[in-house]
Amino acid sequence: MKQSLKFEIDELNDRLYNSCGMFAYELRNLTVKADSVALLEIRVFSEGETKKIEECATVAKKDEYNFIIVPSLQEDIPMLMHGIFKVHPEWKLKVENMTVQTMDIKGNPKDEEVPYVLATMPEVDDNRYDVLKDAVKLLYDECKLEMDAAIAKSDLKFAELLLGEDKAAKDELDENVNIIKNEWIKSRDIKRDNKLKEIAEAYQKWLDKVERESKK
Repeated sequence: MKQSLKFEIDELNDRLYNSCGMFAYELRNLTVKADSVALLEIRVFSEGETKKIEECATVAKKDEYNFIIVPSLQEDIPMLMHGIFKVHPEWKLKVENMTVQTMDIKGNPKDEEVPYVLATMPEVDDNRYDVLKDAVKLLYDECKLEMDAAIAKSDLKFAELLLGEDKAAKDELDENVNIIKNEWIKSRDIKRDNKLKEIAEAYQKWLDKVERESKK
């Protein structure tokens, strides 16, 4: 196979990879469960400068739907909450305390109350269920449009590069290109289906809660 064809195949693969990667990132920012990706864009003003959240706090998952965020400096809590709210106004934020064991100056153990921010993902109720599904469809359609455009652009380039080539060369190209196309189309569709499943599970969780409360 000509080097120019190999180069264009690699270019197509990169374009489809980037489209699927961005699609996955955007899906993970549609917060249903506590996903660490959703923390990446949060910025906190601390000690006179703007920092990433991991530079001024320790983050852990309490469970699938809650983050525990412990600031390095207790006085950063208001700015920490402000930074989170700017990126994820839908999260429920609450300041709580945990008891940790430390040592006093004499080396004796003592209990100390440490404040932290509990960030709870919003429930997927009737309204949010529809909003999230619509958002997934919108992101999917945008990704598909971008991938289709990349494929069409490469198809034109392939046709140009194949001028004068025999059928064997064309068949070899088709085989290689179809493998790449099918791989990324499958990857894109799996990402969509997994997100829709996650949304449906969270919605069922909310429905179960409503049912339990109605029986009290």
